[in-house]
Amino acid sequence: VFPLERDVYEKVISVCAETEDFTVIVCAENGVYHLDLDEDFTKDVTRFYKFHNTVCDFLDIKDTIYKLAVCDKKGVLRHGKPLLEGVFGDKLNIQASGEFWMDVMAGGVSKGAALRALQKTLGVTRAETMAFGDYFNDADMLMSADYSFCMENGHEDVKKLCRFVAPDNNSGGVTKCIRKFAL
Repeated sequence: VFPLERDVYEKVISVCAETEDFTVIVCAENGVYHLDLDEDFTKDVTRFYKFHNTVCDFLDIKDTIYKLAVCDKKGVLRHGKPLLEGVFGDKLNIQASGEFWMDVMAGGVSKGAALRALQKTLGVTRAETMAFGDYFNDADMLMSADYSFCMENGHEDVKKLCRFVAPDNNSGGVTKCIRKFAL
């Protein structure tokens, strides 16, 4: 587990604050932190994150910070991701996690790196590994498993990386594929 270095975190927060189209969720050891959000956005946060805290200033957070989830109303692939990559280069791993969302993590941190470390620790091969995903933040992980599944509602370019397409999550796609291929 590799947290964001404090100075890098503060610089990312500064750049995001200067960009009016960004809304930031700080993902940390003890939950997530966000500024006061409108009601619809708060519903989204509570849907995906159990423990969330409203703060007045992101720089006041004293928790260990692992990731920033950044919403970009202009679109991540054409606006937010290139903007942050232009400022930070390879200091950060910035991955689109949806049309309007991106994950901002320390350089070298990814789902794929985590999966490969787990495979090594457990003595499990690619051929014994299943992975499920739907967007570019899952690509590295999907390429680390022979049983790679893109969800039916996933991005078309991510589907091309995978060996299989799974029914979408609303149809219990992951469970169906595990039952079919592993049980």
